[in-house]
Amino acid sequence: MMRPGTIRLYIMRTDSLDDPGEHEEWEAELPAGRWQKAVLPLRIEDRRNSAGAGWLLRYVFEKEGVPFVRDSVTLGPHGKPCHEALHFNLSHSGSYVICAVGEGEIGCDIQKIRPCRESMVRRFFAPDEQEYILSVQGKERDERFILLWSRKESFLKMTGEGLTREPGELSCLSGTGFYERRLEEYMICVCCSDAESIREREVSVEYVDAVQCLRMADNSREKYRR
Repeated sequence: MMRPGTIRLYIMRTDSLDDPGEHEEWEAELPAGRWQKAVLPLRIEDRRNSAGAGWLLRYVFEKEGVPFVRDSVTLGPHGKPCHEALHFNLSHSGSYVICAVGEGEIGCDIQKIRPCRESMVRRFFAPDEQEYILSVQGKERDERFILLWSRKESFLKMTGEGLTREPGELSCLSGTGFYERRLEEYMICVCCSDAESIREREVSVEYVDAVQCLRMADNSREKYRR
């Protein structure tokens, strides 16, 4: 179980997963509705990520000592996945899926660094954020854009508002209340309900192998049947 005051971040690379469309048996193993959602995207990268989020969540449940039941994950008013015994949040981008776990409401986001579009900056960012992003050029501008975008996403996922709140109304320029780390060409941000102390908290990071997730799912299924 998670130690008091700890935030856990689980990171899994998904490009080794099979195409979920070739595994109908996964439907019965993943959270309810996850397999159906995983076979819809046109790009195999997106299909792997959607299924991978389900496999990683099963792994996290096992690590946190919470029995996995397919329909125990419900959706909040704005679509945030929830569980009565575990505060968690999922995100995926490119070849990675992440899951953050905390003692209270938590949100996380992973974004692959991509070229910054000024039109998006003007539309989705507060004036102070716009100045911060657009005052530089090239790769530094791209990195600042993704950093602030990830902060916004993780905060709005933590509150459960999602994009029902206008992102430009929220300034995350100060960085207060966020845990951040760079992973290759990706930016990861985590935000929890105890925002003032997140920087002082111990953040435990675990890299999870996709095959390990499938194997643990098999083991946990047998354990909870006994």
